[in-house]
Amino acid sequence: SHAKIGSEIARKWNFPAQLAAVIEYHHKPLLVEEDFKDVTALVYAANMLTHIHDKNYAFSAVEKSILEKFGVKSEADLFALEKRLDDLYQAQKRKS
Repeated sequence: SHAKIGSEIARKWNFPAQLAAVIEYHHKPLLVEEDFKDVTALVYAANMLTHIHDKNYAFSAVEKSILEKFGVKSEADLFALEKRLDDLYQAQKRKS
């Protein structure tokens, strides 16, 4: 898979272990070792939010325990988070 190949390349290029783990487990965040769970959960959530936004995945496909780390308990919460993130992004763009 692209995740496994990417992590192997990261290791070969001597990237930090945390980065290699995030690359490898960004689709399976519950399987990553404990030291890397939080950052992997963040990347997983961002990845899934993008896929839901693009209508590639439904909310039901997302690992609920990961969403709860970010206070997301429903689809409405997820869309509210997406809106807040987009508002922050747009505000930052206007400053640049």
